[in-house]
Amino acid sequence: DLQVDTVRFGGPAASAGLLPHDEIVAVDGQDVRGVNRSLYATMIEVPAGTTVRLGLARGATVDVVAGKRR
Repeated sequence: DLQVDTVRFGGPAASAGLLPHDEIVAVDGQDVRGVNRSLYATMIEVPAGTTVRLGLARGATVDVVAGKRR
Protein backbone atom coordinates (compact mmCIF):
# COMPACT_ATOMS: atom_id res chain seq x y z
CA ASP A 1 0.00 0.00 0.00
CA LEU A 2 1.05 3.59 -0.63
CA GLN A 3 0.37 4.92 2.83
CA VAL A 4 1.16 8.42 4.09
CA ASP A 5 3.55 8.18 7.02
CA THR A 6 3.58 11.73 8.36
CA VAL A 7 2.14 15.10 7.39
CA ARG A 8 4.08 18.23 8.31
CA PHE A 9 1.93 20.67 10.31
CA GLY A 10 1.14 23.69 8.16
CA GLY A 11 2.71 22.14 5.07
CA PRO A 12 1.06 21.80 1.66
CA ALA A 13 -0.18 18.26 2.33
CA ALA A 14 -1.78 19.26 5.64
CA SER A 15 -3.37 22.31 4.04
CA ALA A 16 -4.84 20.09 1.32
CA GLY A 17 -6.41 17.76 3.90
CA LEU A 18 -4.02 14.81 3.64
CA LEU A 19 -3.86 12.83 6.89
CA PRO A 20 -1.30 10.44 8.36
CA HIS A 21 -2.14 6.84 7.39
CA ASP A 22 -4.14 7.89 4.31
CA GLU A 23 -3.76 5.34 1.53
CA ILE A 24 -3.07 6.84 -1.90
CA VAL A 25 -4.92 4.91 -4.59
CA ALA A 26 -4.71 7.33 -7.55
CA VAL A 27 -2.52 10.15 -8.85
CA ASP A 28 -4.12 12.61 -11.27
CA GLY A 29 -6.90 10.08 -11.88
CA GLN A 30 -4.54 7.18 -12.66
CA ASP A 31 -4.94 4.10 -10.44
CA VAL A 32 -1.65 3.35 -8.66
CA ARG A 33 -2.69 0.13 -6.91
CA GLY A 34 -1.51 -3.40 -7.62
CA VAL A 35 0.30 -3.78 -10.94
CA ASN A 36 0.06 -0.01 -11.49
CA ARG A 37 1.94 0.80 -8.29
CA SER A 38 5.18 1.46 -10.19
CA LEU A 39 3.47 4.43 -11.89
CA TYR A 40 3.36 6.30 -8.59
CA ALA A 41 7.05 7.19 -8.50
CA THR A 42 7.10 8.73 -11.95
CA MET A 43 3.78 10.54 -11.50
CA ILE A 44 4.86 12.42 -8.38
CA GLU A 45 8.20 13.60 -9.81
CA VAL A 46 6.99 17.08 -10.76
CA PRO A 47 8.47 20.57 -10.55
CA ALA A 48 7.81 22.68 -7.45
CA GLY A 49 4.53 24.53 -7.76
CA THR A 50 2.80 21.76 -9.73
CA THR A 51 -0.57 20.63 -8.39
CA VAL A 52 -0.97 16.85 -8.04
CA ARG A 53 -4.41 15.36 -7.38
CA LEU A 54 -4.33 12.37 -5.01
CA GLY A 55 -7.21 9.93 -4.74
CA LEU A 56 -7.46 8.35 -1.31
CA ALA A 57 -8.91 5.04 -0.17
CA ARG A 58 -11.25 6.88 2.23
CA GLY A 59 -13.03 8.31 -0.81
CA ALA A 60 -11.55 11.80 -0.66
CA THR A 61 -9.54 13.56 -3.34
CA VAL A 62 -6.94 16.16 -2.36
CA ASP A 63 -4.95 18.57 -4.49
CA VAL A 64 -1.40 18.99 -3.22
CA VAL A 65 1.01 21.60 -4.55
CA ALA A 66 4.49 20.13 -4.86
CA GLY A 67 7.07 21.95 -2.80
CA LYS A 68 10.79 22.33 -3.24
CA ARG A 69 12.73 19.25 -2.21
CA ARG A 70 14.69 19.56 1.01
